[in-house]
Amino acid sequence: MPDWATFVGLTAVVLFLLLSLARLSQSAVGGPSGDPPSDPTDVPASDEPTVPESDASSDPRDERRYGHTDAWGDDAATPRERIERGERPDEPGAEPSALDTTATVDHDAQFAPLEVGRYPDGPSPAERTLRGLDGSDQLPTAALLVNVALSQGVLGALLVFGAFYTSIPLPALGIDLGDPLSTGLPALGVGVGVGLALYAANAAGAAASAAAGFEYDESLREMLTPASRGGWGVLLVAVLPLIAGFEELLFRSALVGVLGAAYGLSPWLLAVASSAAFAVGHGAQGRMGVLVTGVLGFVLAVTFVLTNSLLAVVVAHYLVNALEFVLGGYFGVEWH
Repeated sequence: MPDWATFVGLTAVVLFLLLSLARLSQSAVGGPSGDPPSDPTDVPASDEPTVPESDASSDPRDERRYGHTDAWGDDAATPRERIERGERPDEPGAEPSALDTTATVDHDAQFAPLEVGRYPDGPSPAERTLRGLDGSDQLPTAALLVNVALSQGVLGALLVFGAFYTSIPLPALGIDLGDPLSTGLPALGVGVGVGLALYAANAAGAAASAAAGFEYDESLREMLTPASRGGWGVLLVAVLPLIAGFEELLFRSALVGVLGAAYGLSPWLLAVASSAAFAVGHGAQGRMGVLVTGVLGFVLAVTFVLTNSLLAVVVAHYLVNALEFVLGGYFGVEWH
């Protein structure tokens, strides 16, 4: 006899752990809403630094900017201008020949405000935060891929063991060995078709959102995009199949198939509820990403209900993710 209650309880624990990990990832990528963090180096793009109102009457070219007011006296000229006139700080009337200007510092260039959005010396601060202080993305990306593989792999193994231990029937999980639409070539064909259609719809939705002025956050995808061929192999052959397999086993097989078989609940109601949980679990992709993921999850849930095929939804899920990484991360194709 299947021990439905134990498996359902285990599913609730796995879902809680996954959402908790997603919340941590969301905080690491952005703010509470998953939106990208503001750039701490952004400053007003003006010619002079901002001066407090209480000091507005004083010349901004003082010790707050140069640190030389006492040495140079009360002259309003900048150190650079005084140097060009050939004067020392303690000898305002010195001859130009008596001053060595070879070691002068271009204070105007040194203290000029940063121009927002331009980082000529390398990655932006946000990129350095995501990819490492040295600007290299190999180690951080590898660590992220390993973290994803381990966390989802462990949770997925826990679900598989729980299904075996509690004797959950395979058809309740969407694995009906006697039905070609569930485990045969037709299921594979359905998965490929749904995956391609979902990617096309996702691209169209991204383009429409951009046209409407809604920002589409790609921070998470950029963080996981490898920089080497070996990294791409690991991503496409190991990490993405693992993600697709675990998430479909949880959100479609367990939350739709098993709950429906165990308690006779409406599969359509379960499809809506599981899709909402699926969307919340992708909060690190920002508000628009949560909305898109919720719609994608509902389509996958409908596919699962109609075919009772875990294989079909895993293939579709994998194709959507793989196409986004390959076309967007490798070839640079952006639809927004």
